[in-house]
Amino acid sequence: MREIKFRIIWKRKVHYWGYVKGGFAGLPTSSDGLNLEKAKELSCQFIGLLDKNGKEIYEGDIVNLKSQYETDEPIDTNSKVEYSDGSFRLDFHAMILNRTVLEYSKSNWLIEVIGNIYENPELLEKKC
Repeated sequence: MREIKFRIIWKRKVHYWGYVKGGFAGLPTSSDGLNLEKAKELSCQFIGLLDKNGKEIYEGDIVNLKSQYETDEPIDTNSKVEYSDGSFRLDFHAMILNRTVLEYSKSNWLIEVIGNIYENPELLEKKC
């Protein structure tokens, strides 16, 4: 079963929390200047998978996506992780993120978290 965890970036500080025994553990408090409704609105869920370096992948992360095998037109692009149609996807051709895509010995793709949409939106600009 997938671990249910969340992340929020608020005032340049990253807060992590999870769902434990029917409630949230570690949720930011009002002393951080963040109320519960705003925290829920800005929350990014852990997708249950790790990138090529073992880093957790969350909604809103920006990943570098590279084709692992030589082709006429190798792919090397940045893409955003989002939740759509019941699955976590990249905005690159609506690619579904699952264990098969992220198991590097079996997959054509290398995926690495390089930032997130809140702190590094410029990473989504077209690569030259």
